Amino acid sequence: MTEIRVNSEENVNLLYEMMTENQEDLEAVYQLGVNHYRASGNGVEATHIAKTVECWERAAEGGHIEAMYNLGSILHSGVGNIPCDSRRAVHYWEKSALGGSVLAMFNLGVVYADGYGEVAADLEKALNYSSD
Repeated sequence: MTEIRVNSEENVNLLYEMMTENQEDLEAVYQLGVNHYRASGNGVEATHIAKTVECWERAAEGGHIEAMYNLGSILHSGVGNIPCDSRRAVHYWEKSALGGSVLAMFNLGVVYADGYGEVAADLEKALNYSSD
């Protein structure tokens, strides 16, 4: 997978045009989210972090594993104006883990070992994710 780096507003617009021309180009949608995240100052600037989440939700709905993982991570900790949502974080991490994300499996093992927010501890699930 090639990372698309966007360093100017013009390039962001070009990437956005690519994304809208081909709704199936999940990598372009995901990368646009990555670049909005970078532009947000890692979540500080509200407009860009909202666009990050919008892009990653679209990519995740299409099956993009990294988008699912990253979206779960944002929802896990709450970033900028995006509130913490433990249930949605676990939902996206579980989908990412089913797609083979080792990082999502690890995070789920930790979440289920101790419980987190509205997600109750479940040692059986913790062990299952930890042993995969």
